[in-house]
Amino acid sequence: MAKWQTVCLLWLFLGTVSAATLPDPTRPLAGPAATAARDNATITKAALPVLQTIIYGSNVRKAIIDGQVCREGTQIEGYRVKAIYADKVIITGPDGQHTLRLFSHKVRYE
Repeated sequence: MAKWQTVCLLWLFLGTVSAATLPDPTRPLAGPAATAARDNATITKAALPVLQTIIYGSNVRKAIIDGQVCREGTQIEGYRVKAIYADKVIITGPDGQHTLRLFSHKVRYE
């Protein structure tokens, strides 16, 4: 085997070994702190109503939240719809004010 082939094989082997010892940056966090953070995030997300779409125009402002058509002032699951904008809905409830957001491709303009 030629000298350059040996050097290449050695370089490839060393690169593989060092890559195997690096932590995976996409791997989820582990341990008690990560479990608590995941549990708290799940509880928070599950407690809020889910904004599905917004129908927004000069004469109409509606939002579909958890399958129900809502206007400003509508009560849904213990929350009141305070304001409807083109890309978000503000709701208020016993735990304060929350902003439910949508990406622009889910907004229907009329």
